[in-house]
Amino acid sequence: MHSDKATENKQERAQEMDDVCRGLCAGLEGQELESQLRQQQRLATLGLLISGIAHEVNNPLTTVMNYAQSIVESEPASSPVHSFAREILGNASWIADLMRNMLGFVREGPRRYDPARMIDIVNATLSLVHPLLSRRQVEIAVSIPPNLPAVLCRSQEIQQVLINLLTNSCDAVVARYPSRDSNKIVSLSLQVVSGDGRAWVRTTVEDRGVGITPEVRVRIFEPLFTGKAETGGMGLGLWICQRIATSHQGSLSVESEVGQFTRFHLDLPVHSEPGEGQVHVPQQAASERLPDVQEGQRTDERRAAS
Repeated sequence: MHSDKATENKQERAQEMDDVCRGLCAGLEGQELESQLRQQQRLATLGLLISGIAHEVNNPLTTVMNYAQSIVESEPASSPVHSFAREILGNASWIADLMRNMLGFVREGPRRYDPARMIDIVNATLSLVHPLLSRRQVEIAVSIPPNLPAVLCRSQEIQQVLINLLTNSCDAVVARYPSRDSNKIVSLSLQVVSGDGRAWVRTTVEDRGVGITPEVRVRIFEPLFTGKAETGGMGLGLWICQRIATSHQGSLSVESEVGQFTRFHLDLPVHSEPGEGQVHVPQQAASERLPDVQEGQRTDERRAAS
């Protein structure tokens, strides 16, 4: 009799525990679904935002490009005005391409990927970011080994990722070293790495700036999350960069320690061995101020600060 009662109590407690567990699981599932719904709503809002920005930017940008083109055609090539107009035209063209790429994230459609050399993309990127880095007294060191294989990519999008990473690194070192300092250096390196049974071309952008806290690091690729709200950051740059990386079957990762360093790694799958096939060469800014980095070159000559 006593044994039957004890057994009955155990069964009741087991049932109560089972009900509690079911309730907890249901609650967690509900929270997860709610989180996914909020994420979808944020992405839908983001799509509308990008479309609106692109529409507002494209019209005045076309006017700027037309005037810049007219100046280029009317001024002699030796004129400083001609050089400035070419720089305006080159950067305005890059912004127009950027708008088209951003719209690609909110519109379904076929996307073309071409073989390209990362060294060409790096040189096109350095041409664009040089004025910013130079103005902020930030130097850049580049390391590129010889005979890197090609990657299959949309060059303009990969260039967009590198510009974002280099700009963020520039912000980080300026925040730590507001005045001219020998530590105001951003490093960019290329190498081939192995993982998941295949080879990857890895681009690393590193700085010795303020670093990223663990709390920010775990959310850094979330859309509309920003650690730069006080400076007008919208929380879109790194989210878009990660989307670009994954759309290329690659990845974008970060490692950082506060007050020590930050490294971003962009890994893209190898498309071919060196010298195989035709490669796409991305368009560089019209006004070039830097000699191209060559394969096998390691430069610590502080290129962007010259």
